[in-house]
Amino acid sequence: IQWADPAQERTAFAELNASGSWRGETIHIRRDGIQLHVHSTVTALPASAGGGLLAIIRPATGPQRLQQASPTRTDLLGSILQVAPV
Repeated sequence: IQWADPAQERTAFAELNASGSWRGETIHIRRDGIQLHVHSTVTALPASAGGGLLAIIRPATGPQRLQQASPTRTDLLGSILQVAPV
């Protein structure tokens, strides 16, 4: 796992310790060096269940990532209206 910055890692572990779960985006690096952006959900398992962490990791290449990378319809319409002659 590669964190965007060390503060993000500290914040994630602090939230995991405080609430028992964390959700966010990280970068995983494959053996061939390709970086994959992923959404991670991590839950701390109780000691009575043997302890440990349960992580669900999904690629962040779906609609959510595309939506973050592209402007919204409202943004586009606003831009058009700003430059359109009256």
